[in-house]
Amino acid sequence: MAVEVTPITTVNQPWKKGVVMGTASAPRNRKKRRKRWRLTPRFWVIVGTAFFIYMSFSYVTNFVQIWRIEQQIRRIEEEISRAEARNEELRRELAYLQSDEYIERIAREELGLVRPGETAVIIATPDAEGN
Repeated sequence: MAVEVTPITTVNQPWKKGVVMGTASAPRNRKKRRKRWRLTPRFWVIVGTAFFIYMSFSYVTNFVQIWRIEQQIRRIEEEISRAEARNEELRRELAYLQSDEYIERIAREELGLVRPGETAVIIATPDAEGN
Protein backbone atom coordinates (compact mmCIF):
# COMPACT_ATOMS: atom_id res chain seq x y z
CA MET A 1 0.00 0.00 0.00
CA ALA A 2 1.55 3.13 -1.14
CA VAL A 3 0.64 6.49 0.21
CA GLU A 4 0.50 9.18 -2.32
CA VAL A 5 2.03 12.48 -1.23
CA THR A 6 0.65 15.58 -2.83
CA PRO A 7 2.48 18.85 -2.84
CA ILE A 8 1.17 21.66 -0.63
CA THR A 9 -0.91 24.09 -2.60
CA THR A 10 -2.47 27.46 -1.94
CA VAL A 11 -5.84 27.57 -0.36
CA ASN A 12 -8.67 28.90 -2.44
CA GLN A 13 -9.56 31.78 -0.13
CA PRO A 14 -9.85 35.15 -1.84
CA TRP A 15 -9.11 37.13 1.30
CA LYS A 16 -5.89 35.19 1.97
CA LYS A 17 -4.21 35.20 -1.38
CA GLY A 18 -0.77 33.79 -1.43
CA VAL A 19 -1.01 31.92 1.86
CA VAL A 20 0.30 28.43 1.64
CA MET A 21 -1.17 25.92 4.01
CA GLY A 22 1.19 24.05 6.20
CA THR A 23 4.20 26.29 5.82
CA ALA A 24 5.32 29.22 7.88
CA SER A 25 4.95 32.34 5.88
CA ALA A 26 7.42 35.17 6.07
CA PRO A 27 6.40 38.08 8.32
CA ARG A 28 4.66 40.80 6.43
CA ASN A 29 5.68 44.39 6.51
CA ARG A 30 2.76 45.85 8.34
CA LYS A 31 2.51 49.30 9.80
CA LYS A 32 2.24 49.22 13.52
CA ARG A 33 -1.31 49.88 14.46
CA ARG A 34 -2.24 51.83 17.52
CA LYS A 35 -3.87 49.77 20.15
CA ARG A 36 -7.55 50.67 20.17
CA TRP A 37 -9.47 50.85 23.36
CA ARG A 38 -12.18 48.31 23.41
CA LEU A 39 -15.43 49.57 24.83
CA THR A 40 -16.34 46.56 26.88
CA PRO A 41 -19.22 46.36 29.37
CA ARG A 42 -16.64 46.64 32.15
CA PHE A 43 -15.55 50.02 30.76
CA TRP A 44 -19.13 51.27 30.74
CA VAL A 45 -19.67 50.05 34.32
CA ILE A 46 -16.59 51.99 35.43
CA VAL A 47 -17.68 55.12 33.54
CA GLY A 48 -21.23 54.84 34.91
CA THR A 49 -19.98 54.34 38.46
CA ALA A 50 -17.64 57.33 38.20
CA PHE A 51 -20.48 59.46 36.82
CA PHE A 52 -22.81 58.32 39.61
CA ILE A 53 -20.22 59.13 42.29
CA TYR A 54 -19.61 62.57 40.76
CA MET A 55 -23.33 63.36 40.58
CA SER A 56 -23.91 62.09 44.14
CA PHE A 57 -21.05 64.22 45.47
CA SER A 58 -22.37 67.28 43.62
CA TYR A 59 -25.89 66.70 44.93
CA VAL A 60 -24.74 66.25 48.53
CA THR A 61 -22.50 69.34 48.50
CA ASN A 62 -25.25 71.46 46.94
CA PHE A 63 -27.80 70.10 49.42
CA VAL A 64 -25.53 70.98 52.35
CA GLN A 65 -24.97 74.46 50.93
CA ILE A 66 -28.73 75.02 50.49
CA TRP A 67 -29.35 73.79 54.05
CA ARG A 68 -26.74 76.23 55.45
CA ILE A 69 -28.23 79.12 53.50
CA GLU A 70 -31.73 78.26 54.77
CA GLN A 71 -30.40 78.19 58.35
CA GLN A 72 -28.81 81.57 57.82
CA ILE A 73 -32.07 82.96 56.37
CA ARG A 74 -34.03 81.70 59.40
CA ARG A 75 -31.50 83.23 61.80
CA ILE A 76 -31.63 86.59 60.01
CA GLU A 77 -35.46 86.53 59.89
CA GLU A 78 -35.53 85.94 63.66
CA GLU A 79 -33.12 88.82 64.15
CA ILE A 80 -35.30 91.06 61.96
CA SER A 81 -38.38 90.04 63.97
CA ARG A 82 -36.65 90.92 67.26
CA ALA A 83 -35.46 94.26 65.83
CA GLU A 84 -38.98 95.10 64.60
CA ALA A 85 -40.46 94.29 68.04
CA ARG A 86 -37.84 96.47 69.74
CA ASN A 87 -38.50 99.23 67.21
CA GLU A 88 -42.24 99.12 67.93
CA GLU A 89 -41.57 99.23 71.67
CA LEU A 90 -39.33 102.29 71.23
CA ARG A 91 -41.96 104.01 69.07
CA ARG A 92 -44.57 103.54 71.80
CA GLU A 93 -42.16 104.86 74.42
CA LEU A 94 -41.34 107.88 72.24
CA ALA A 95 -45.03 108.62 71.72
CA TYR A 96 -45.59 108.45 75.48
CA LEU A 97 -42.56 110.68 76.21
CA GLN A 98 -43.88 113.28 73.75
CA SER A 99 -47.42 113.20 75.17
CA ASP A 100 -48.90 116.01 77.31
CA GLU A 101 -49.64 113.51 80.07
CA TYR A 102 -45.96 112.62 80.51
CA ILE A 103 -44.81 116.25 80.33
CA GLU A 104 -47.36 117.26 83.01
CA ARG A 105 -46.36 114.36 85.29
CA ILE A 106 -42.66 115.26 85.07
CA ALA A 107 -43.43 118.96 85.66
CA ARG A 108 -45.44 118.18 88.82
CA GLU A 109 -43.24 115.42 90.31
CA GLU A 110 -39.71 116.53 89.49
CA LEU A 111 -40.02 120.28 89.03
CA GLY A 112 -42.73 120.97 91.61
CA LEU A 113 -44.85 123.02 89.21
CA VAL A 114 -48.61 123.50 89.61
CA ARG A 115 -51.38 124.73 87.35
CA PRO A 116 -52.73 128.21 87.78
CA GLY A 117 -55.25 128.23 90.63
CA GLU A 118 -53.82 125.11 92.31
CA THR A 119 -51.97 125.14 95.60
CA ALA A 120 -48.97 122.93 96.09
CA VAL A 121 -49.03 120.87 99.24
CA ILE A 122 -45.79 119.44 100.48
CA ILE A 123 -45.97 116.81 103.15
CA ALA A 124 -43.01 116.98 105.47
CA THR A 125 -41.68 113.72 106.82
CA PRO A 126 -39.52 113.60 109.90
CA ASP A 127 -35.89 112.74 109.35
CA ALA A 128 -34.49 109.50 110.51
CA GLU A 129 -32.63 111.35 113.32
CA GLY A 130 -35.83 112.71 114.75
CA ASN A 131 -35.61 116.44 113.82
